[in-house]
Amino acid sequence: MSNVTIMSGLPGSGKSFHVRSFVGFLLSEGEEGIIISADHRHCATLQEVLSNEEYEGIPFHRLGDEDIQNALDNYEFKPTVLETAHPQCFKAFINKLLSGGDSNIVVDNTNIHAAEIAPYYLAAQAFGATVEIIRVEAPVELCIERNVHDVPKEAIVRMNATFSEMKGHPWKNGVTIPKQHMPWWTSRSV
Repeated sequence: MSNVTIMSGLPGSGKSFHVRSFVGFLLSEGEEGIIISADHRHCATLQEVLSNEEYEGIPFHRLGDEDIQNALDNYEFKPTVLETAHPQCFKAFINKLLSGGDSNIVVDNTNIHAAEIAPYYLAAQAFGATVEIIRVEAPVELCIERNVHDVPKEAIVRMNATFSEMKGHPWKNGVTIPKQHMPWWTSRSV
């Protein structure tokens, strides 16, 4: 049975950083799994350094590889990829659930609307996986400063209003991680 972790937070809130920390912990506990993200479709060289199967989801043990890090660091937003990135991400998620081989699946997307979370949540439940939603919060000004994906400031402000409205959504096992519970957050330079 798989454990599915769905990240939720504004661009620049620290979702991917939290994922790397979480994956490091899981690896130290002998756990394996994969990270699935629509952002991977914007990293042109990522497909060159991963096998076709790995491109569907980066295996935890490959996350520290220098070639993987270089590919992830070369993120370049491509509007032409946007239309297919999320459907491809969801398809990869379903394929991983169908294969039943990965014990941990982390979905590292923005997921600030219930409509973005629901397909992953319902599919995971349908396949008998345990599901956890991790909501990463940070002040909107800090998200704007730390945004590495060139999301316009106005868009992040609008996203923040929607994200704040979803705070009371009845996901039964959502976990909120406010910035005071992420000690690494304040130690990073702005």
